[in-house]
Amino acid sequence: MTEPTGKITGKHGGPRPNSGRKHKYAEETTVIRVPVSKKDYVQQLLARTASNEIPFDNRKSDLSPTLDLQRVEIRSDVKIPFMDELIVAGFPSPASDHIQDVVDLNDLLIRNKDATFMGRIGSESMLDAGFDIGDIVIIDRSITPVHKDIVIAMIDNDFTMKQLMLCRYDGSDCDNKEYIGKPFPAGQERYQQPIWFKAANPAYKNIYPLPGQTIEIIAVVTHNIKKVCRR
Repeated sequence: MTEPTGKITGKHGGPRPNSGRKHKYAEETTVIRVPVSKKDYVQQLLARTASNEIPFDNRKSDLSPTLDLQRVEIRSDVKIPFMDELIVAGFPSPASDHIQDVVDLNDLLIRNKDATFMGRIGSESMLDAGFDIGDIVIIDRSITPVHKDIVIAMIDNDFTMKQLMLCRYDGSDCDNKEYIGKPFPAGQERYQQPIWFKAANPAYKNIYPLPGQTIEIIAVVTHNIKKVCRR
């Protein structure tokens, strides 16, 4: 009689490499009990972390207790020649026959001088949106923030620059017409609908305010001044 080998040699049954249910969270899972009233909240929390390529506990936070800003002061009136045509690669020179007008950068960059400030980027959390460390951003406190604006926000006592999201946390319908132009709600209304802040770098955490946290939009980012000549 042949002794059993402990192996299944048929075509069916038995363990197979890479078979079975795949782990949704890139690690082993366990069964826990949660209060019925908190079930939806826990499911939302897990869905938010699972949608990111990097495990949530490895992502960085760039909340800061300080915000270094400088008020804009208009001290000069400089008119710069403006070429009112698209500039293509290989454009030979800004010859005078291409110059259609002049522009004052004060008029171009500042809508409300009393509500406009400048600050320098100190984090890579919005890198994929074009904001590099050292870039100078212009922010306006008089603009009403709407869905998908880049904003300076204060969560409790910490500041951050992120994209304002006024849609469900999974982001599946953030581009629906229902959300386009949707303003940041005032007063208690802001705690009665989805509000979160999206990072533009997978290495950084999105921010999902919890019940009881204070949410304030300090300003809307209007321009990003990027230095391309490094000398």
